[in-house]
Amino acid sequence: MSASGIFSALALDLSPLRASRSFRLLFAGRVVSLLGLGMLVVALPVQVYALTGTSLHVAGVNTTLGVAAFAGTLVAGVVADRTDRRRVILWSRSAAIMGFAALLVNSLAESPSVAAIYAVAAWDGLAGGFSVVALAAAVPSLVPRGQLPAVAALQAISLDLGAVVSP
Repeated sequence: MSASGIFSALALDLSPLRASRSFRLLFAGRVVSLLGLGMLVVALPVQVYALTGTSLHVAGVNTTLGVAAFAGTLVAGVVADRTDRRRVILWSRSAAIMGFAALLVNSLAESPSVAAIYAVAAWDGLAGGFSVVALAAAVPSLVPRGQLPAVAALQAISLDLGAVVSP
């Protein structure tokens, strides 16, 4: 096999992004969400530690975020199957943006509230759980069945890039 043949065999299949506008939009939303989540899981512990000086609160806010995300994924499966997935995605991403805005307002306050950080961690965790499930559930309806392996590879790459690029 020639060098170009090996390269083309190893190249990432971008055909789902070229073929489906809806998948392109969903994929872009996923990438932005991953970057936001990456910043969230770094910013919350840093801010909580700066405010409290204790790793117990850092663990508490991370646990709150994780438990809420887990609860969101459990509930979102049922909701995504019974309602319009597009609406679930839009609602959950809008809710996450509101949470990020609340964190910004809280951080700019003269005396930021640790309780508000816990509340927003729960809010954003729940919204993130809903978003992940709804995004995953929507994909098979956006691309032909034969492109699902390429979609899975693209989603894995986006997850890896989000982990590397975000703080």
